[in-house]
Amino acid sequence: MVDCNYQLVMKSYNVFSLFVIFVIPFICHSQQSQIDSLKQVISTGNQENDVLKAMNNISMEYVRTDVEQAKFYLWKAKYLGQKTNNQRYLSSTYSQLLSINQNQGQIDSAMIYLKALKDLSDGAVGIDADIVKGNYYSTVGLFYKKSGRVKEALPNFIKSYEISLSRSNLSAASGQAINIGNSYLGLSDFSMALTYYLKALEGFDEIKNQKGQSFCYQNIGECYIEMNRFDSALQYINKSIMLKEELQDKRGLGNAEQSLGRIYMGLKNYDKSLEHYFNALAISRELKLSTDEVKINQHLGKVYAFKNDHDSALNYFVKSKELAKNLGDNASMYSTDLEILALKKANVQESIVQDSMLENIQIFKDMGSVSKEAAAYKNLATYYLGIKQYEKALDYTNRYVALNDSIRNNEIQAKFKTIEENYNKANNEKQIALLQKDKIITSEKIKQQRFWLFLFGIPILFISLGIWMLLYRNKLKQRMKEVQFRNQIAADLHDEVGSSLSSIYLLSKMAGDKTLANREEILKKVSTNAQETMDKMSDIVWMLKPQEHTRLKERMERFLHDLCQARKMSYTFSADDLDTLHLSMQQNKNVFLIFKEAVNNSVKYAEAIALNIIIAVQNKKLHMHIEDKGIGFNESTVLKGNGLDNMKSRANELKGELKIVSGQKIGTTVDLSFPLS
Repeated sequence: MVDCNYQLVMKSYNVFSLFVIFVIPFICHSQQSQIDSLKQVISTGNQENDVLKAMNNISMEYVRTDVEQAKFYLWKAKYLGQKTNNQRYLSSTYSQLLSINQNQGQIDSAMIYLKALKDLSDGAVGIDADIVKGNYYSTVGLFYKKSGRVKEALPNFIKSYEISLSRSNLSAASGQAINIGNSYLGLSDFSMALTYYLKALEGFDEIKNQKGQSFCYQNIGECYIEMNRFDSALQYINKSIMLKEELQDKRGLGNAEQSLGRIYMGLKNYDKSLEHYFNALAISRELKLSTDEVKINQHLGKVYAFKNDHDSALNYFVKSKELAKNLGDNASMYSTDLEILALKKANVQESIVQDSMLENIQIFKDMGSVSKEAAAYKNLATYYLGIKQYEKALDYTNRYVALNDSIRNNEIQAKFKTIEENYNKANNEKQIALLQKDKIITSEKIKQQRFWLFLFGIPILFISLGIWMLLYRNKLKQRMKEVQFRNQIAADLHDEVGSSLSSIYLLSKMAGDKTLANREEILKKVSTNAQETMDKMSDIVWMLKPQEHTRLKERMERFLHDLCQARKMSYTFSADDLDTLHLSMQQNKNVFLIFKEAVNNSVKYAEAIALNIIIAVQNKKLHMHIEDKGIGFNESTVLKGNGLDNMKSRANELKGELKIVSGQKIGTTVDLSFPLS
């Protein structure tokens, strides 16, 4: 069964291992984020109440995975709660510490917190009084239930349930309904147990609480196990497991493993049952849940007894009894005694057995644990059959059958079915009503959407059309610029290349006269003009489609390398920023021609021994710095020569600024900058 003090949820340990490997990495991020958020509140929170709340919440997260961390935060919460006298959160802190200590077998410590919780409840006043009292009754109920005193647990759960209903707290009321159901299950009143489980499920469905839903499916499955309807039980346990995997509740998965162990034991698949019980045992030891270990060890003993491995069975029964004794769980201790008795058979003196077992049976009657009483009769019958006391064996067998039939007869089975059918019918009617409501809401939303679509659609259409026309106009304007640029290139091609070709033609005609004295010089000039024409043609083609040849940086570097190598000049060239730029054809052309003219002047006329070039982007501007270590020139006498006017004209086209600084024997510096937008 599932105790509602913690948020349940889990599956088979083998499946759990696969889940950890493949699924949990995605879920863990969400859970870790929640823990990190709570830690942030704890470390930086200015409000003590917020810090207290965060400490309690983070301990609830850690209690399923790291009990020591949970205790660490609870101790801090206890100190702060006592200091601020915050009854509400101090009550929650005591409750969690009590549960952890009881689960770990530290009963003395648990009793200390139980007394502290009672004192706090008795003295509670103000708006939080009902919350503190409700928490006290719930915690006491769980304490009694874990100790096997189910009859004493039930009225406390009912009080806590009533307080939650009076406060209209559906989540808390649904949680207490589960605890009430668990109590009725322990008292073998399966119909009442199912009734409260379905009440809880209805509440958790309404508030869409997956943790609560997983509790309910787990416990409904337990109901069916008690009724020996193992196929139905398996369906509900698997529903619970799906939610528990999603919620990543290790303790809940441990509970699911126990249920699967019981189911397969009932189906007589003992190897499968052992597999699930050992998975559950590993989880309970990891989380230090001694109360769970008691039940798991007892069931392991039962499975081995069914397999006729009496030594292993006895070993686990003894372990269960020792743990139950340490926890003060008399019910589990007495029921284990009966299991051990059934194994030992003739090794125990009959009179001792008779007195001891009848005393245990009376205890079960007083506790209202009908299932344990029936199991006791069955074990006594097995014991007397083993020592060939057939009359007594028959007597206790008849008692077992009669009592077992009283809690699992056809009438109860039919009532069980009716309760579930009524719940399903009511749930279906709710779903239909919700669907109809959703249909009406959807219809209204569609009407509203159509109205707003009409209201805003026409203006949006006109705005969109205007934007499209503006974009189209800009695109057309850009194309016109490109056409103008290509026309300019065509004019350059006609003027510069045409004149160069005319010059080559005339010089070639002159060189045809073999009588001329300077014929060799004319032929050299023809060769030079032809090379210059080829270079101009290459530049023009590149300017039109630079992507089909080389990018601007590469073309600059190649031109610089070829020119400097021919003159045996050293140079440095840094232009990494050009790799990420997308300049227009006009910009490419002007930048390259300014660069080419400046470099050409430095190499040919400045008698420079070194050339330094840096091109970089800064503040959304392209900066080009060209510096030579040459003889320099007098700006007043050379300003209109060597293409300097062309360089300034191209800088103006770029809407940029060109600075030329030169002096004799100090070299020349050319700086170009223009905006990139």
